[in-house]
Amino acid sequence: MTISATGANLRDAPNGNILRWLDAGTTWQVTGAKTVGGSLWYQLGGNQWVSSTTIAYDDSTNVSVSQGSGNQILHLTSAAQLYSAPVPAGGGLIGQSLQANTDWKVNDLKTYNGQAWALVGSNQWVSVANGQLINA
Repeated sequence: MTISATGANLRDAPNGNILRWLDAGTTWQVTGAKTVGGSLWYQLGGNQWVSSTTIAYDDSTNVSVSQGSGNQILHLTSAAQLYSAPVPAGGGLIGQSLQANTDWKVNDLKTYNGQAWALVGSNQWVSVANGQLINA
């Protein structure tokens, strides 16, 4: 991911203490993601977090969390439709949905223009806006 033109604070946790400043235009590898209080945060390794609002987004921006990011779970707080791929990447409804108050292992996580999508099965994507990411 690339830091926006305004730069960003690197924090020790989502909404946590500021560790240092990340310069605008610098590129970082994302190792995890978490939704806290309705805001999406990206982990840049260890206890290093940056808000998704500080990412430089354009129509082609796609932030992918690396597979080695650990065990993440998507807890659905509302029912969620399943898609063949993230909608901004051309995904369509596959005619199935997941029930509210269920937990799903996240196999991959991609973000397009600030909206996160979780792969929870083979070609089964769901919008993270329907729930909350949890680092298991």
